[in-house]
Amino acid sequence: MSIICNLLRVSNTELQSYLADSELLQKRAYPDEVDAPDDPNHIDLEKAWDGIYFCLTGFCAAKSDEATSPQGWVIVGPGIIDKDQDLGYGYAMYADSDQVKQMAAYLANISDAEMSAGFDAEKMNAADLYPEIWDEGAEALYYLLHFFHPMKDFYLKAAANHEAVITYFN
Repeated sequence: MSIICNLLRVSNTELQSYLADSELLQKRAYPDEVDAPDDPNHIDLEKAWDGIYFCLTGFCAAKSDEATSPQGWVIVGPGIIDKDQDLGYGYAMYADSDQVKQMAAYLANISDAEMSAGFDAEKMNAADLYPEIWDEGAEALYYLLHFFHPMKDFYLKAAANHEAVITYFN
C-alpha cells in the first residue's frame, strides 16, 4: 500500500466552501463517476512527498507536528479543512492564497543544486523517511526532482492565479 500526496489548486471561494462543508471536498477528491476527467487543478506527488519535504526543510513530513514556514507548508499545509474528515490518510490541510504566494516566492529560488544539497541518504534513512528508497542514491534524488519540478510549477501557477492549495494523502 502506498501513501500518495495530492495537491489541489482552488479559488478562495472554493476554499471557503470546503471549510464550511468538507463533504464538498470529499466529492471533489473522489468523484462518483468512474470515467471522471482528470482535474487540471490537481497533481499528485506519488511517494516523493516526504523526500521533497526533507530536502527543503531537513525534517520528516510524516512526523512533523507543525508546519511553521513557507518551505514546511509545501507538503504540510498550515490550516486544516476538517479534523474529523479522513480523505485516506488523515484530514486535508490547506494554505490560503497569501500563504501560497509565500511558498511560491520561496520555491522560485530553489534550484536542483539546492534540492540536491538537502539530499542526505544516511539522514533520510535514520529519519525513516517514506518510502525508504534513499540508499538508491542518484536514482532516488532523480525521483524527487522528477516530482519537485511539476510541484514548483504548480505553486507558481497557484500564486499567479491567487489560488489556495489543499493537500491530502491517500
